[in-house]
Amino acid sequence: MRPFWIRLRHLCVLLIFVFALITGLRGIDYGGHPDEHVIFAGVKQMLNSGVFLPRWYGYPSLSFYVALLPSLKYTSTLRLAPELCFGSRPDSNDSLQEALLFEGYVNKHPDLLAKVNADTSGRSKSDIGKAHYCGSGRFEGRTADIYDTPQLRQLKKAYQDHLPNITSRGTPRLLHRLSTHVGFKDYILNARSISLTISLFSIFWVYLAVWNWRRSWAESLLAASLLGFSWEMAYHARWFVPDSMMMQFAALMLMFLSYAHRSSNPGVWLKCAAVAVGLACGTKYTGGILLVPLMISVFSYLKTWSLLAKYKTILLFVSSILLGGALGYIAGIGHKDQYMVVLAGCIIGGLLSKWLSQKKLESWLRPSKTTISGTNQLEFSPSVQIRLYVGIFFLVGLAFLITTPALMLEPVKVWEFVLYQNNTYSNAGINGYGVLEQLDHLQRMIIYLSAVLFSTNTAIAIFFAVMSLIGLYCLRAEKALVMILALVIVIYILYISRYQLMYVRNLQILIPFLAILSAIGCGYGQQRIVRLFSRQAIIPAQVYRYTCPVLLVVLVLVNGNWIYTAAASIDQYNQNSGDFRSRQLDSLKSYIESHPDKSFVLSKKVSERWSAAGYPADPQLGGEQNLDAGAFAVFSSSEAVSKHNWTIGANRFKAYHIVSPGPYEMNSDYYPTVNPGKDRIVIAPVSKILKEMGSIFPTTMSLDRTSVTQIGNHVPGFEADALEPLIDLEFEQETEFFKAISNRIGIDSANAYWRVIWVFTRFSLISEQ
Repeated sequence: MRPFWIRLRHLCVLLIFVFALITGLRGIDYGGHPDEHVIFAGVKQMLNSGVFLPRWYGYPSLSFYVALLPSLKYTSTLRLAPELCFGSRPDSNDSLQEALLFEGYVNKHPDLLAKVNADTSGRSKSDIGKAHYCGSGRFEGRTADIYDTPQLRQLKKAYQDHLPNITSRGTPRLLHRLSTHVGFKDYILNARSISLTISLFSIFWVYLAVWNWRRSWAESLLAASLLGFSWEMAYHARWFVPDSMMMQFAALMLMFLSYAHRSSNPGVWLKCAAVAVGLACGTKYTGGILLVPLMISVFSYLKTWSLLAKYKTILLFVSSILLGGALGYIAGIGHKDQYMVVLAGCIIGGLLSKWLSQKKLESWLRPSKTTISGTNQLEFSPSVQIRLYVGIFFLVGLAFLITTPALMLEPVKVWEFVLYQNNTYSNAGINGYGVLEQLDHLQRMIIYLSAVLFSTNTAIAIFFAVMSLIGLYCLRAEKALVMILALVIVIYILYISRYQLMYVRNLQILIPFLAILSAIGCGYGQQRIVRLFSRQAIIPAQVYRYTCPVLLVVLVLVNGNWIYTAAASIDQYNQNSGDFRSRQLDSLKSYIESHPDKSFVLSKKVSERWSAAGYPADPQLGGEQNLDAGAFAVFSSSEAVSKHNWTIGANRFKAYHIVSPGPYEMNSDYYPTVNPGKDRIVIAPVSKILKEMGSIFPTTMSLDRTSVTQIGNHVPGFEADALEPLIDLEFEQETEFFKAISNRIGIDSANAYWRVIWVFTRFSLISEQ
């Protein structure tokens, strides 16, 4: 019986998956995401044209094909119901399908009834649906005449105007009708649910990967828990964007590599891993980074190092140059002449290669005499190695091509979108998600990965991040595994840090690697502690054998509790937003009272809500004269994206405090402008907020010398010079400020450059609020 229960324990990972799925689905109706409309627009275009190419290639096409899956649900509504109409002609089935879709369209757009002034008294929604086909002349008989009225014909015309005008002549009418569902709430929620489920499969893949590599149930379960109970993974997985699905394919690749590690025929598993890498590339172009761990595994399996040892002089020379260039790249981060440092590193590496070749390091290059896969073969022949390498790259390319056929059908257009995306990330312009330089980007990413990724509790997040480093140390004897898990993290971070835009969802692909390393580090740490106390014999080691796992369980449950709380806050907001908003004000009042040493300034919208709720004026709430150096601004999240305020700073660690009870649909420190529809009350330092969105507070606006200089970096010089007479003039209304600007540079230039001017405008709080 014991082996049976040992096997049964593996089902524990299923509990993690179920919990993550239930909480994910509970919070699936979180609002909107700015990138989702691009994918659904591509899906609508595919259905309308009948050509299954999205024609937008900022992302590869796999996400678009996943977004097509919910349309299968609506085909079940297009069935014949002959009892609804008499005397139908042979094409009644197709016409009734149109009628049912029309009925659904009217249900989603009741405003159409008022728009056309239709007299629908005594008629149900189903009657209105019948009017579509009975009024079209497709049906004959007394029943059809009942619904043939001028008002309902007008309603039918409004519906037909909604249908796409540009469609392929040979496209089935079914696809046209299905396209009318794309973009509506139920369709989007179904698509998100599918994407969420796909992303959460990574829990199983990570569990199996650690099990195959380590044969430790505790480490396997911990790695799955770190991934499944990570809030960063949880809310990203609810978004219908490709990052979390790409992360799932990264975990799938790691699982296949772990099976290759233990298999007597690793080639099959390596080919499966190659397919997973191709699918990751087909989800997002940056999935190509997964070629690094894949090729390291192939390199290790084929013992290519032994083959290259025959050309050790050339190998050492090339390796030294690459290593010197990499060190130069790191050393030159943040300098405008970084390429010169890289070049110097390459030269120094080449000069050192001769010295290195004469030292003991040459012993590293001796051929290994270990057997491979149970055979007596010392190493694979070059032809065998070349065939496997070609096969691996072929499978990666084939999977990528199947998921993104436009790479072959529209290669120029795909390349244009890739260049556009690269240019967008390389030139942030005026953007709240922009970073100053590569070093600033690198610093923010390291803070996120070490203090945010694993938990909303900073101490827990740092603990598991440190365990990741200990996990690397634990694996120091397994060089191939260390490179598989660590090298991709280093290369990817350095690559992403080159860009001037930072979206932390781009780092989702690293979660499986870090979770595995952290779990291994925790297992290693427990073993060392038990061994230490066994030698000291101060306290029985058996106590520590169970104490460490219990502490880890508590830390993981803290993460799980937050995920549940966050999902519940979204659900509660959707059920009764009015009651939820009143609770927000109660929490804000309690927060202010619990910080008597701080002063606060309310935005215009929050101030109106405060007064409407009947709360008295508080001495801590005041204008400029009542604020201290550490004062806080209190504003509504919707104000952060209203009008000109899209430049609010993002990627700020612990910068924005969301007043309970939320809703907590994402991390506002890193996404302050995402999903403003579900209003949250946010508290942040006045010094930062006033500079970026001062117009939402009782303020005056003006330009100073620095403002004009900064504006001159983004508009023609003569336009900026014309603004100098306005320096230090204060305006209380935006209309007055705009009029003064237009008087100086003209109405057309004022409209063209208003966003730039507004970004660099200085705001000052009015003395009395």
